[in-house]
Amino acid sequence: MGLSSRFHSFSELVSEELAQTVPSPIWRIRAILSGHPSRSMALLPPDIRSSGAFLRLTLFQRRRRFYNRMLYSALHNKISQKLWLDKICPEAAPPMTHYVSGNRLIRIGGKGKPVGTRSEVSDLVRSDNPIFIKPADAGRGVGAYQVSSGKEGVLINGNFLGNAAFQQWIRELPLSFTISNVIEQSKETRSFFPGALNTVRIMTATSFLDYRAVVLGAVLKCATSRSIPTDNFKSGAGGTVSSIDLETGVLGPCVGFDEARFERTLSDTHPETGAVVAGEILPHWQELHEKISWLASILPRPGVVGWDVAVRDNGITVVEINTLPGIDAVQSGVSLLDTEAKRRILSEMRMI
Repeated sequence: MGLSSRFHSFSELVSEELAQTVPSPIWRIRAILSGHPSRSMALLPPDIRSSGAFLRLTLFQRRRRFYNRMLYSALHNKISQKLWLDKICPEAAPPMTHYVSGNRLIRIGGKGKPVGTRSEVSDLVRSDNPIFIKPADAGRGVGAYQVSSGKEGVLINGNFLGNAAFQQWIRELPLSFTISNVIEQSKETRSFFPGALNTVRIMTATSFLDYRAVVLGAVLKCATSRSIPTDNFKSGAGGTVSSIDLETGVLGPCVGFDEARFERTLSDTHPETGAVVAGEILPHWQELHEKISWLASILPRPGVVGWDVAVRDNGITVVEINTLPGIDAVQSGVSLLDTEAKRRILSEMRMI
């Protein structure tokens, strides 16, 4: 982790800054000097931004790349995540049913033949059983598709394809991808935005010294029409995030971004559905908090993780384990440095 890593992080920051429209050159200068992008800076809660007590993105990325390298090797692939959770915590494992490797369709558990062909993916789509397709290795909602049966064809993220075109679409998917059943979220989280799965992003750090796990912060991500079929925040260009009180599970207002004014926005209600979010209590929060803390303490390798967790009517499901997590979604809603326990474990990884 030397000069090449620093140069790479600096180059990414400069490229991002040049691609952004900012209110004035001062924003760019501040971003480059601080190592934190202008947009990410604008998304910070005002008190955190003014205090300077926040993680700088370029430093975080460099340290994360180094300290998470073994954890990334072990659990970055979604198939590895599924198999690990099936053994360690099956009640919270994602409902992945198959994966595709090249031209082969491989079943994970359940009944039926263990190996089929890629063309048989179409047989998994039924009117009563929509499926979710994601690349095995990509993150941030890239290449995510919800597929459901339609009349004489299928609907992919709401767009119709005939049966022949669907088979061609399957052939053009990446070499490796996963297939899951669609998770039925709780009625409370569904009410915020029913068009996609709204998940909790809870960020943890696991110590290299004694494997203690610290919850750094948590937010509820709510999808919008800009983010579907996922709830990805995309630094305010996708869905929204709402802070979660770690003690009570009470939700804060929806954080968004006003492009024209280049500033953070807050709303007690979802910006599209009008559903009240601020002040609501997230179902099963205590179970979620305790279970993710426990899972973080038994990871195969220590590091910093962003867990995406769905809340169901009768429990929780770990949707994804992000072994190269970003910080915008969580840090736009809550402080990651407001307790001694957080500061100590992040200092251990030289992130502050």
